Amino acid sequence: MALDAAVPETAWAERHFGGSGLGDERLRRRLVMMAGAMAARPSESLPKQFEQWTDLTGAYRLLNNPRVDPDAMQRTHRDLTLRSCAGRDVVLCVQDTTELDYSGRRGVKGLGRVGAGGRGILQHATLAVCPRDGLLGVLHCRWHCRAERIEGETKYGRLKRWRESLLWPESVAALPAAPEGTRFVTVTDRGGDAFATLEACIAAGHGFVIRAGRRRNVDDGEQDLWEAVRGQKVLGTRELEVVERSATFLNKGRKGRSATVEVRSGRLTLKPPRQRTSPMSPRTVTTVYVRELDPPEGEEPIEWLLLTSEAVKGMEDAERVIGWYRKRWVIEEWHRAQKEGCGVERAQFDDVLDLTRLASLTGVLAVRLLQVRDLARKEGEDAARADVLLHERMPRVWIEVVARLAKATDASSMTAQTFVRTIARRGGWLARKHDGPPGWKTIWKGWYDIAMLVEGVLLARSIGGSV
Repeated sequence: MALDAAVPETAWAERHFGGSGLGDERLRRRLVMMAGAMAARPSESLPKQFEQWTDLTGAYRLLNNPRVDPDAMQRTHRDLTLRSCAGRDVVLCVQDTTELDYSGRRGVKGLGRVGAGGRGILQHATLAVCPRDGLLGVLHCRWHCRAERIEGETKYGRLKRWRESLLWPESVAALPAAPEGTRFVTVTDRGGDAFATLEACIAAGHGFVIRAGRRRNVDDGEQDLWEAVRGQKVLGTRELEVVERSATFLNKGRKGRSATVEVRSGRLTLKPPRQRTSPMSPRTVTTVYVRELDPPEGEEPIEWLLLTSEAVKGMEDAERVIGWYRKRWVIEEWHRAQKEGCGVERAQFDDVLDLTRLASLTGVLAVRLLQVRDLARKEGEDAARADVLLHERMPRVWIEVVARLAKATDASSMTAQTFVRTIARRGGWLARKHDGPPGWKTIWKGWYDIAMLVEGVLLARSIGGSV
């Protein structure tokens, strides 16, 4: 599916939006046209993406149409993502919530609380991620606006009504069944650490890797979870590359570094919360506890406590669980691509449903940004497979234009990695040894440039040129 992202915008849009269940052929065609135009220039505003006035007003009408369900807009893409899961032993269902902040849009109706006194929409998504091949697509997404706090509400009263923490287990329950022979494994950060999430995974037949973020009693009810794992068996140590993180309202920033961590593992029985509304039974899980041994001065040590359904008999098994959890970072990149690459928070609409429809559309566009970026990073057999798919799916004229820019003598030998890296150089990637692989920003700046060159070549050929 990753190579599918590297085809021209019109074909890509038809494949990912063409079967949407909007119930109206005109709306379907309009959605496909919109997706293609936005994919060509994802970071631009709507007026720049749609140069014709009729196309721009058509886009506004679709986003403002009460008959257009945000879920239905993603339906074709989600079905395609599910089909991409087939033939894989394990697919990670990575969940996370992000805040779409529209605090500057004072007149928008229906927004809820976000951040430190801001206004916006919560977007809770589940992405399908293959441990080897990376991001496959969006499996599920929902949008929610926080209600105002209820003064004087008791704990029992809060438990009786719907709560934001239910986004996680309800999203597990909402996923389609995994294809035959494929096992879904839910992966969450600390936000998903709730007994109800464990229960939902077990009920759905999913595995799980959930980072613990709260204190709870284990086994006989006398010992704290965190105290228990610190006394478990040491399996070994390993080097862990820690990514840089910008400071946010909820988290301190940190610099990227290489950390030496100690890994412990064992089995523990978690006690359920005491709830009069829905009693739960204790659950026995495997724990993988990761802690940095000698953090730099002034930096908090890396400390992960992972609760998992997987059996861990030694360091190799623990490494696999840790690797699955680290794939969770893909959804953070997806949030960033949607916000920075597609500009979803810059939208100038005055209704929360209009903004939600745009978020639905840009969520799929953000998948494409990341998938094309990842083509430049594949190695070995994965790279060879990408090379074959490039020549099967990419129009010959695109390969010829990029080969000319890369000063390649034979377009038929163009590799997927060279193809993407050449495009990125047109977008400002310098390709120096210390630069690392290109990111989605430079790739998409270059992509639009190449698209204009291809359009020029096709125009010249249509009027009898020999380009």
